[in-house]
Amino acid sequence: MTWLTAGTVTVATGSDMVLGAGTNFGAAAPGDMLVGPDDRLYRLTAITNDGHLTIAPAYRGASGAGQSYSILLVSLSAAGLADSLRATRAAYDAVLAGGRLLPVGVIAPYAGVSLPQGWLWCAGQLVSRSDYPALHAAIGSTYGAGDGATTFQVPDLRGRVAAGRDNMGGSVAGRLATSISGSTLGAAGGAEQHLLDISEIPHHAHPMPTGVSAGIAANPGRYIGASYTDIGSLDTDTSFDNAVGGGQSHPILQPTLVVNHIIYTGV
Repeated sequence: MTWLTAGTVTVATGSDMVLGAGTNFGAAAPGDMLVGPDDRLYRLTAITNDGHLTIAPAYRGASGAGQSYSILLVSLSAAGLADSLRATRAAYDAVLAGGRLLPVGVIAPYAGVSLPQGWLWCAGQLVSRSDYPALHAAIGSTYGAGDGATTFQVPDLRGRVAAGRDNMGGSVAGRLATSISGSTLGAAGGAEQHLLDISEIPHHAHPMPTGVSAGIAANPGRYIGASYTDIGSLDTDTSFDNAVGGGQSHPILQPTLVVNHIIYTGV
């Protein structure tokens, strides 16, 4: 099993062309495997010269120059082919174990308590732009610009649930239009409790019996006659029954299970 790693490569998203600087692509052949700068596997389809080859599928990672790479030379002998397949699987397993098939910026619920490698808590903390360049490239200052130069803010999901942006895909659904800017990535809103106001109480009436000849409450000289228009000498401050209700907020929290949320950094 032989690897080619000399020099660096230039790649472009969506292109099947790989350009080399200081490379010896001529030692490879169609059918060999390229481990790209994005840690994905690609099959070599043609070798033009030591500095030019094509791959399939087209490159899926971010465009860049001066990138590291590896080419696995696949032997056509049975033993060599078996060794190459084992090496390829080991490389692929390593990619899976490192989570490198995930796009940077993915947020995931996490039931554990120890932060896994390559992830950050979604706790609204400031982190260094130089320490997490791929994450900063993915989310920018959407969730907070930090000091505007060297830091940026991670999304803050402490005590919050995430909702899909209302205009994902370019079409506004109109499902988050009242208490939050649903089309703004990073917007936050909502509350754990709510206090009803008069406009939110259903329309209703309080019936009052008529024809009461006895006194009302502690004012025996005041009464309601046989009709609502037959009212005795009631003062404007007269109360007919005791007020009820506490005027307190009530919870509106949906049934909830608390877990951690983490964001993938690619580091």
